[in-house]
Amino acid sequence: LEEALPVTMQIDDQERFPAVSMVLVIDRSGSMGEREGGVTKIQLAAEGAVRALELLNDFDEMTLITVDEAPDEIIGPVTAANRDEAINRMRELGAGGGGIFVRAGMEAAAEVLANSDNPVKHIIVLADGADSEQKEGVPELIEQLTADGITVSMVSIGAGPDTPWLQKMAELGGGRFHFTDQAANLPQIFTQETVAIQRNYVIEERFFPTQTAPHPILTGITATPPLYGYVGTSDRATARTPLVTHLGDPLLATWQYGLGRSVAWTSDATTRWAREWVDWDGFATFWNQAVRWAFGARPAGGLAASVRYDDGTAVLTVDAQVDGQYRSDLDLTANVVGPAGETQAVELRPVAPGRYEGTFTPTGEGAYFVGVGTAAGDDVAGDALQTTAGWVLGYSPEYAALDDNPALLASLAQTTGGRTLTVGDDAMAAVFAHDLAAPPARQPIWPWLTLVAALLLPLDVAARRLQMTRRDWARAEQWLRSRIPGRRPPVMEPERPAGMAQLLRAKEKTAGELRAADDDLRTMPAASPAGSAPSPSMDQKPADTRADTESRPEVENLADAPPRTAAEEEGTLAARLRKRRGG
Repeated sequence: LEEALPVTMQIDDQERFPAVSMVLVIDRSGSMGEREGGVTKIQLAAEGAVRALELLNDFDEMTLITVDEAPDEIIGPVTAANRDEAINRMRELGAGGGGIFVRAGMEAAAEVLANSDNPVKHIIVLADGADSEQKEGVPELIEQLTADGITVSMVSIGAGPDTPWLQKMAELGGGRFHFTDQAANLPQIFTQETVAIQRNYVIEERFFPTQTAPHPILTGITATPPLYGYVGTSDRATARTPLVTHLGDPLLATWQYGLGRSVAWTSDATTRWAREWVDWDGFATFWNQAVRWAFGARPAGGLAASVRYDDGTAVLTVDAQVDGQYRSDLDLTANVVGPAGETQAVELRPVAPGRYEGTFTPTGEGAYFVGVGTAAGDDVAGDALQTTAGWVLGYSPEYAALDDNPALLASLAQTTGGRTLTVGDDAMAAVFAHDLAAPPARQPIWPWLTLVAALLLPLDVAARRLQMTRRDWARAEQWLRSRIPGRRPPVMEPERPAGMAQLLRAKEKTAGELRAADDDLRTMPAASPAGSAPSPSMDQKPADTRADTESRPEVENLADAPPRTAAEEEGTLAARLRKRRGG
C-alpha cells in the first residue's frame, strides 16, 4: 500500500528522529531447533530479525549476534547498503547446542555498540526461560550500559525458572519485557521493539493545519479547526502537500499514481484527533471533495467522457456543460490510444443538448486512453475545454455469464461419457478418483520399419552378390560354434590347392586304367613257355597285384594259367600300352 501513497513511512529528519543502533542477541541453543508448524524456532527468530531490519531507516544500523555457549555468528552492523546480503545470511541460520550464555552475548553486544556513533542504542536479548545460563555479572553489566545511554529489552521464549530473572533484567535496563510460549510471535515482538526505539512517529499535539497551495480538495475552504495529533511521514518528490502540520510534516498529500490518483491524510477522522473537525460545518465538504478528486469526478462545469461497448463497436459519449449551461455548439475532437499504442481519431457529433457521440472499433482486449478537447481557437470564456478518460475492453461477453446452467453441464457429461456429481464429501472424492479408462493411443511404426529395412539391406545385397558353397557354410558353422562357450568346434580337413587336387584326380584315373588293363592280362592264356611267368609291369604296385590275386580264388598261380599266343598277347590292352611306352 505504501508504494501507491504520496508519502513514505520513514522520516529523514535526524534531528527529530535520531539514528538508531540496535543489537539483537538471539538464543541459538539446541532447543531453538525444535519445530513449530514445520519451521524451526531459530528460523522464526531470524524472520523477526529480518522484519526489524526492514523497518529501520536508511541511516539506522542493526547487528545480529547468535549465542549458545559463546557468541557464534555476528551479522552486521547492517545498513541500507548491505541490507539484502544480511537478510540472506539471517535466513540461513540454524540451531546449535547447549544453553544460552547471557553475559557472553551481552558483552559482545556492548562491544558492537561501543563502536557506533548513533545517539540511540538498544539491545534486545532473546533467551530460553528454562535454560538461561551465565547470569553472574549481568546486573552489573546492565547498570554500566544504562549509564552509557543504552537500553536493554528481554524476550523470554517459554516459561521456566529463568523467566522472572529475565523480566527483572529488562526493568533494570530501562527496556521492555516480552513473554511468549510460541516462536511464531517473535516477528511481531521484534517489530514492536523496533518501532518503540525509533522514537514515536505518532505526534499528539494540538495544532492548526497550514495551507501551502490551492487544491481542488480545498475549494471553498478558507479556515479549518485544530487537530490533536497525526502520524509523522515524509512526502515523495512528485507529491503535492496542500496542507502541512505545525512541524512541516505532510497532513494532506496527493499525487498521480499510474492512471489513477492517491490521497494521504496523516491525521484521523474520528473524535480522537479530529474531535473539533467532526462538528465543523466544512467536514462533509472536505471529504466529499477529497473523494471526488481521488475518483477523478468532473467538476460542475466542463467536459465528461465515457465509453460503452455495443456489439463490437465502442461508443464514446461526451457531455459538455459550461456555467451550468449545456453547450451543443462546440467543435470537439477526440483521440483514442489503444493497448499497442496505436491512435484513432474519433468524430464527435451532437446527439442531444450538451451531448456528443462518436464510435471507434477496438483493436483488441486491453486498456484504452481517450482524450477529448475543443478544437484550436474554440475557447469558452477564454479557457479551452479538455478531459481524459480510460476504458478497458475485457474478454468476450460469454465470460460475463455468472449464472449456473445445470442442464448444460448434464448435457456435457452425457456427451463426453461422464457423470453428474452432487455436492458432498463423496462427490469431492469422486472428482479425483482415477477410475476412467485410458483412451487408446496411436503410435506410428514407420520409423521402426525403416530401421528394419536399413538393417536388412546389406544382407539382401550379400545374398544376391555373393556365392556361398558348402564349405563356406561349414566354415560359418565352425565360427559360430567357436563363439559358444563350452562347445568344441569340429576339426575340418584342410583345404587343398586347386592344382594339387587336379593332379590327384588324374593320378587316380590313370591308376584305374592300369588296374583294368592288368585284370584283362591276368584273365588271358600266357604266351610264354610253361613254367615261366610274365614279369609284372613297372607301374603296377605289389599291393594291387595281391589284391587282384586274392579277388580271384579260382586262379591259384600264374604259372598254372594257359599260355597266350603271340597274337593274343599282342592284341591285349596291356600289350598295346607296353608297345606305346616302348615305342
